[in-house]
Amino acid sequence: MKDQQIHLVRDVLDHQMIDKKDDPMGRVDGIVIAVEEGERPRVVELQGGIVVLGNRLGERIGRWIRLAAMKWGLVRGERTRVAWKEVRWIEIEVKVDVEGNQTPALEWEHWLGEKVIAKLPRSK
Repeated sequence: MKDQQIHLVRDVLDHQMIDKKDDPMGRVDGIVIAVEEGERPRVVELQGGIVVLGNRLGERIGRWIRLAAMKWGLVRGERTRVAWKEVRWIEIEVKVDVEGNQTPALEWEHWLGEKVIAKLPRSK
């Protein structure tokens, strides 16, 4: 990504992440910034997933969501992590150079398909 000024909250947080195959892989629910003494802060990674979003909403809600996710076998408390160096461009969406299926990003969709949709009449 070329040098440009990015407003992380306005331009990145809560925006849709698109993987290298142009498939959606969830929203950016968190941004990790490294702050080292004597250095400028730098963005390390983007994070996504219901657990990250729950933590943003508060400690109690975050704990409840994490426990519910683990109970239902959804994401086992894992979060999607995309290194900042994998971000290709930021517009309406955030394009990243990873495959969504290789991350926990699509666990919820896979779980729904396996546990709910596959059991519906005429779903096969």
